[in-house]
Amino acid sequence: MTSEEISKLSEFELNKAIWLKVKNPNHHYKDCRVIGYCVLWNELMPLVVEHGITLYKYMSCGGWQAFLGTPGNLEISIQNKNPQRALAECLLMVLIEKEDDDDNR
Repeated sequence: MTSEEISKLSEFELNKAIWLKVKNPNHHYKDCRVIGYCVLWNELMPLVVEHGITLYKYMSCGGWQAFLGTPGNLEISIQNKNPQRALAECLLMVLIEKEDDDDNR
């Protein structure tokens, strides 16, 4: 899934996609609507920290960039006006890449 495809996901679809990647044992799929990685910081931030994702505010355009890597060497980068949405999209990209790496071993 590309970053463009991820940016087009609804909030529910993004929450579901992340949930399916992390397979959170504290929630059942039917509860996916209330997991809310896009709206609940307490659900999202432990995963953001675990995967080393950084959030940066662009003052000039009023948007946010969530990225993995360093400013001079970005592995994954997502921009969005909503900081939590940027983090959630970046997290999904990181989880997809991690899964691809695990499959190639």
